[in-house]
Amino acid sequence: KEFAGYTSQIKELATIIPSAKTQLAEGLYATISAGVPKDNWIGFLKDSSKAAIGGNAELGLVVDATSSIIKAYGDDWENATKIQDRFQKTVNLGQIPSLQSLASALPRVSAVSADLKVSQEELLSVFATASGVMGKPAEVATQLNAVLSALSKPGAEAIKMAKQLGIEFNATSIDKAGGLKNYIDVLMPRIEQFAAQTGQTQQEIIGKLFGSQEAIKLVIGLGGNLAESWGSNTQKLNKSTGSVKAAFDIMSATTTSKLQ
Repeated sequence: KEFAGYTSQIKELATIIPSAKTQLAEGLYATISAGVPKDNWIGFLKDSSKAAIGGNAELGLVVDATSSIIKAYGDDWENATKIQDRFQKTVNLGQIPSLQSLASALPRVSAVSADLKVSQEELLSVFATASGVMGKPAEVATQLNAVLSALSKPGAEAIKMAKQLGIEFNATSIDKAGGLKNYIDVLMPRIEQFAAQTGQTQQEIIGKLFGSQEAIKLVIGLGGNLAESWGSNTQKLNKSTGSVKAAFDIMSATTTSKLQ
């Protein structure tokens, strides 16, 4: 009886969302597998389907990315639409061809970002700012993960270098600074000053702190020529309401969607 009820809801949803019933059924399975509460299944599926259509992405990836953010940040399932609006706004702001690549990359950094108190807007702003310049979203995720992992579990060399710079370098640093950008804004001038005093390059100093080429590249970018656009994109992501609806309305008017 319950199964028949969900079958009916999937058929009804297929008249609203230009997606095949089999895709919506698979999306419902992904929704259930992601741990979405039962009362939110259909609403979450409907929102995720619109985000997938609007962002030209696989429904399952949108479900995974959304659920990973909600679970990592302890957010409410009712806020799925707000989160997906931020996803679409990120795609709009950055050099990201579709939501597909962003949705694939996000689960790799959502947990560590939440642990270190990086806000959702600031996290997504890194992708909006660095994608295209630093690489594809998957590469940006690798770089950001390297930065945050170094702060989460700093090595002996990092602790020694941070002491010489006169700055904290640990799991609570970002939270105390009031955000990742604030922390890097304080860190970079100290690195520049220490480099001038010792003759070391900024890359060498950042390498001692973060320990990987991926992290060095992102820190130098976000702390340098990308700093202004990073801050601007973060502010824009605070005003992302309606981004999915706008993208969905455009995509659902295409010939492909009408045929579906």
